[in-house]
Amino acid sequence: MKTAIPMKDDRIASHFTKADHFIFLDKNGSIQTTKKNPAFGADCCGKSALHKLLTTEQTQRVIVRNIGQRSLAKLLQAGIQVLQAESGHFDSDIFNTNGLIELIDAQQGREPLTHRAKKTNCCGDSQEPKHHHGKCCHRKHKNGPKSAIKNSCCH
Repeated sequence: MKTAIPMKDDRIASHFTKADHFIFLDKNGSIQTTKKNPAFGADCCGKSALHKLLTTEQTQRVIVRNIGQRSLAKLLQAGIQVLQAESGHFDSDIFNTNGLIELIDAQQGREPLTHRAKKTNCCGDSQEPKHHHGKCCHRKHKNGPKSAIKNSCCH
């Protein structure tokens, strides 16, 4: 079973998408490869690239400290087991600790910060709490300035 762990230096990153890199372990806990996190400092397209990386690496399990509801939902929908570590401490014996809790519902993830205070879409319009991945931006800015397109979702 291939496992991915988001890392910040030599510790498990405090948030899934804010990790510097990911390590990929085999079933025995040996590090097989290390990959740069495509979501670090990126927009929603970076997050999509991260999910694609996990799929490409044939990840079956992810160990996180904290994860957002949307990312957790995508992982669960992809059939990836998600385990939450109680601390950021990482060692090769991580699979044999009792400090891992399985997350089985997207509601166990953190609510998006942008949706806590105000329910808006990517363009700031009041909407249902749903991210449109640029669809609203295409409608709103398709004839507008290039800077609006560049700063919109996934552009």
